[in-house]
Amino acid sequence: MNFYLHRENGKKEIFSSNNYFNGYEFNPKKNKTLIKVNHITVVDPKMIDSILTLKFNKRFNKLLKYVTYLLNESNDDTGIAIALNEVEKLRGILLNRYQKFLNQEKEELFLKKLRIIENELRLKEVMLNSYLNNIEQESRSR
Repeated sequence: MNFYLHRENGKKEIFSSNNYFNGYEFNPKKNKTLIKVNHITVVDPKMIDSILTLKFNKRFNKLLKYVTYLLNESNDDTGIAIALNEVEKLRGILLNRYQKFLNQEKEELFLKKLRIIENELRLKEVMLNSYLNNIEQESRSR
């Protein structure tokens, strides 16, 4: 059984039907409430945009904290590779799952943010590799 919640001008209506609603689908977190909800489909484009923006920003902020640590305090080549993989994973999620629901401006903004992080990581990777090569050459020459 499907239920459709419609809210317009402060008036709320609930409809039940067996129809399939076309929209963004997700499973909510399990909470101890009176109503057990297994699956939610959101059909309002503005609400979908807001939900996906929150989801992207949550993952992006976690990635940004890790990248900031790597760029400022770490000289770990493996950490940079892991962060680059996470950037690719987030880009894949954005392009494969969220693209049909987000508007063009937000999609471009999110991709631009990911590109900036990727460029900074690649720059740090090149600098770290050249530094390690210089140390290796100096140790050979002695």
